Amino acid sequence: MFHSFRHRRALSSRLWWIVILTLFWTIADTSLEFLFPTYLEGLGHSYFIIGLLISIPAIIGMLIDMPLGSLSDSWSRKRIMIWGLILSPIGGALIFLFKGNALIFTAFILWGIGYQVWHVPRSAYFAQLTSRKKRAEQYGVATEFSYLGETVGPVIGGVLLSSLGLFYNVSFYVALCFLLAFLVFFLIKEKQRKRKESVIKTVIKSRASFSEDISILKKSGFYAFVLLYISLLFTFFWGAIYTLEPLFYGSGSLKLSPAIGGLILASFSLPAIFLGAPFGKLADRYGKKNLLFIGMLIMGLGLVFFSVSASPAFLIIFALLTSVGLILSQPALSGMIVDLSYRHSKGALCGIWEFFSDFGFILGPLLAGLFAELWGLQEALLSIGWIIVISAVILLIARKKPHAYL
Repeated sequence: MFHSFRHRRALSSRLWWIVILTLFWTIADTSLEFLFPTYLEGLGHSYFIIGLLISIPAIIGMLIDMPLGSLSDSWSRKRIMIWGLILSPIGGALIFLFKGNALIFTAFILWGIGYQVWHVPRSAYFAQLTSRKKRAEQYGVATEFSYLGETVGPVIGGVLLSSLGLFYNVSFYVALCFLLAFLVFFLIKEKQRKRKESVIKTVIKSRASFSEDISILKKSGFYAFVLLYISLLFTFFWGAIYTLEPLFYGSGSLKLSPAIGGLILASFSLPAIFLGAPFGKLADRYGKKNLLFIGMLIMGLGLVFFSVSASPAFLIIFALLTSVGLILSQPALSGMIVDLSYRHSKGALCGIWEFFSDFGFILGPLLAGLFAELWGLQEALLSIGWIIVISAVILLIARKKPHAYL
């Protein structure tokens, strides 16, 4: 975090506002997501059904990412973000109020819509304000603050659940989301853009142009697909961790409290608070691909050792190591993907990027739940670690075509 203030000149004031708002949104979001697996397990659902339910928002997101990406290029991103911050707490609260399976499915769908309606225009707003020469560093600073939220959120969720109960967890999430909607209205500034077409036409056009987006990716070659696959893999990782870790800390011989479980989950994010910006700057100087490869190796092996650990101390240590690898990789990957975009197509790029990322959020909970159902929680974590290591080797094979852009 101290590095972020050293790199404060890398971000304009407008970028800083969206970074700070995203920090508090991430705290709210992760404090809530920490509750899902154990809550659903308490309702009697199997690991696979838990993974399926948690993947529903990502499935919805994958369907609407492209329209939202196009919409954010022609409509007010600020207004879209506010609607997302209103829909999210409504859906999130209903997940815990509804008891029937069909109603819980519906609540997850609503929560997923709100999540994406906030997230895609926010990503486009940030991408449009970044500069090419400092892009990886700027994403590094933003990633630090995002991971600060992902560190604080589960700790708050675990402490509230252990000391006060579920009602206070949900109330904290709802109140913070509505506060953020108010702050976005007053703090986010954007130029008034001329509306070229109606919302319905924008959505239809974005879906019709999906094949065109894929053809652009094909022109970029294997390299572009590998980068987007890795973005998928990283969200696959997070989807799996947020599904398995809350179940893992209380299973078998561990039997840890929610507060300790939240601390272990927070450890997957803690190093990123301090290392995001400097690692981003290293990527700009010494090669994004090199940093991405090394980071993925550390990340995968860290998760392998985490899966075979049997004490809270070692679980925390290897969660921290996994996080170091992830944060070494993340700003480099973000910079590499944005480097492929046309200057004026950041919204479309973020739509494609979010499409692949959401597919990872679908596969993560689904496959993690399936692996745990078939092999056990420990074996599921072990297999995901080796998948990341193998993917790092695939990255070495990929070569960028000259003048290849998304």
